[in-house]
Amino acid sequence: MDISDANHVSPEGDAEGVVVECLSLLSNNAPPDIVLSRLRAIEPQISGDLRLRALFLRARASASNRLGFPTEALGDLLEARNILQNQTLQNESDQRELTETIRTIATVYSWRGEGREAALALLQAVAVAALLPVELAIVLAEAGRLNLEIGRPHDAAVLFSKTLEMAGPDLPVRDRERTWVNLVQALVGAGRMEEARTQIGRAHV
Repeated sequence: MDISDANHVSPEGDAEGVVVECLSLLSNNAPPDIVLSRLRAIEPQISGDLRLRALFLRARASASNRLGFPTEALGDLLEARNILQNQTLQNESDQRELTETIRTIATVYSWRGEGREAALALLQAVAVAALLPVELAIVLAEAGRLNLEIGRPHDAAVLFSKTLEMAGPDLPVRDRERTWVNLVQALVGAGRMEEARTQIGRAHV
């Protein structure tokens, strides 16, 4: 979804559609204050459907974190995680949502500089995503970024390489491009310049 659609209003009553659109807007770096405003407008409609509430909470948390309110974001994410963990995960979609919620928890901890908590959250996400190759690959990439941030580029490079190998063409384009850039950064940080040049060369083939 294009960022210019941030002010688009979904049909009245389509709360789930609004939440999905907001998550899409956030993935395209739309202004989080606009997204948060849209979510507040539909909050009264988020009631009996617990899975929808969990999705809503993740969207609101992502917007709040980008606005500089990590404590509020964590509160929403932990509630969303608890909702999902207390439900029977009926299909892969439910497992993906739980994985993404826990991965987002790790991201917030990482932004707060709490590497230990971020690592523990990522370990939990790995367990949930164990049978979902693409989701597992995305979690490994997040673990790679955490290693990069704490000054372990060699370990980060291993995780980024594994991400690209595991998911291959099934990895969403945005995630694949970001992971490839991170891999080059990790190789350079580890002093493996020749491997970094090889990766850059592959991008121009």
